[in-house]
Amino acid sequence: MSTMYVNSEPLLSKLIGDLREEPKKALSRKEINARFQAKHPGYWNKYKGRYQEAKKKWEKSRRQIANQKMREYRERNREAILARRRELYALNSAKYSAISAAWTRKNPHSNAARAALRRARLRNACPPWADLSAILEVYAKAKESGMTVDHIIPLAGKTVCGLHVDYNLQLLTKSQNCSKKNALPEAIP
Repeated sequence: MSTMYVNSEPLLSKLIGDLREEPKKALSRKEINARFQAKHPGYWNKYKGRYQEAKKKWEKSRRQIANQKMREYRERNREAILARRRELYALNSAKYSAISAAWTRKNPHSNAARAALRRARLRNACPPWADLSAILEVYAKAKESGMTVDHIIPLAGKTVCGLHVDYNLQLLTKSQNCSKKNALPEAIP
C-alpha cells in the first residue's frame, strides 16, 4: 500500500491567516433576514403568510400574558394606585378638567349615551312607591347649597344596587362624590 501525503501548507497558511484577521461583526436579526431574503427571494414570498400569521399569534399570546400580569399587579396594589391617581389629580386638577371638557365636546354622542344610561338606571331604580316630591326636595337643597346628590347605596354597585328613593340620597361636595364613586358605605359588608 502506498501512502499519499497531501501538501498541507496552503491549508495551514489559510487557517493561520483567518486567525490573524479581525473577528467578524455580529449581524443584527434585521441584517440576517435581509441577507436570507436576498439569497432566497421565492422562499419569503411562498411562506410570508404563514410567518405573519405565526407572528400575530405569538404577539397576541404575549399581549394576553402582559395583560394578565397587569391585572394581577393592579389587584395587588389597588390602594396605592388609587392614592397615586388622587395625588396626581390634586396636583393637576385644572389640566384634567380641561382634558375631560375637551373630550366631552369632541364626543357628544358618548356623553349622551352615558346620560341616557343613567336616566334608564334611574327609571328602573325608582320604584312606583317612591316619594318623588321628597326626592325633588333633596335635589333642590343640593342646588341651593352648591352640593351634589349622592346615592348612599349606589344604583350600579358591584354586589348590590340601591334604589332611587329619598332615604338613599345624601348631599356631598363634588370632590367627595367623585372620590366615593360607586363604593358601598363601610357599615355594609
